[in-house]
Amino acid sequence: MTHLLSTIVVGFALTVSCTKAEAGAAGRCGGTGGQHTKALTCPSGQYIAGIAARGGVYVDQFSIACRNIPASGAPGELGDFLSAGPGGGLDTESAGCKEGDAVVFIRFMSGIYVDNALRALCFPRSGTGWRTEEQDHASQAKVNTGGPGGIPCRIACPLGEAMYQVTVKYGSWVDSISGNCRR
Repeated sequence: MTHLLSTIVVGFALTVSCTKAEAGAAGRCGGTGGQHTKALTCPSGQYIAGIAARGGVYVDQFSIACRNIPASGAPGELGDFLSAGPGGGLDTESAGCKEGDAVVFIRFMSGIYVDNALRALCFPRSGTGWRTEEQDHASQAKVNTGGPGGIPCRIACPLGEAMYQVTVKYGSWVDSISGNCRR
């Protein structure tokens, strides 16, 4: 009976933690709860180039910063952080991509809540899309905020796209984070 119960619990944790990404979508990490939903969206021509998280036992606030990254020409300055979640945690960290790179992948530890925000992989433009096949061209934005629990989960853009939006569902903590991508 104990083995069956642990199998059910593990199966439940896996189903609430990750969903498969579709074209333009990056998937979702975390649970299905949360009374509030807030989309953090970069303006046209801008992409997520910085991440931040605040937390304690779980992540209670997630933030993004946008940057104009044109197909040709110099990238713009990193914008102010846009945030969602109730806040209140004592530990806050932020990190940005290398100038000209945008987020294409974010890894979390999650279960019914987002336990920990870990790192984002950032890639430069490649023509009209984003280079995502060669990790040696990637830069990283790392934050380590929240608790030690959860299982690994990621939101990742389809090949050639970068993130411009995350949607945060939250109540007392961040329940889930999903992403959307574009060329």
